[in-house]
Amino acid sequence: HNFPFVVKMFATRFGARVQKQAVAQFASRSASSLPTTLYQNVWRKSNVLYITYVATGCLVLGSIYGSVVSFIWEANNRGKLYHHIDWTKFKSEDDDEE
Repeated sequence: HNFPFVVKMFATRFGARVQKQAVAQFASRSASSLPTTLYQNVWRKSNVLYITYVATGCLVLGSIYGSVVSFIWEANNRGKLYHHIDWTKFKSEDDDEE
């Protein structure tokens, strides 16, 4: 009569241990498999794929880096840059327009 309880208890304990081991193995395998996958499926497959990968990576990372640096520069120099100047404040009435 205790058989279903014992099986359930064993399955719960065994399942939790197996699940923890599977998660640990997956995490270690997936962390090391990304470079391996890139190496086997992109970099070694053909020169065209490798050059496309490098060029795309340069364009994407370059645009992200440029946007972040511009945002930080603008935030730290707000009101100090040439394009922030309100030129209407400097216009006088006696200026001749030619």
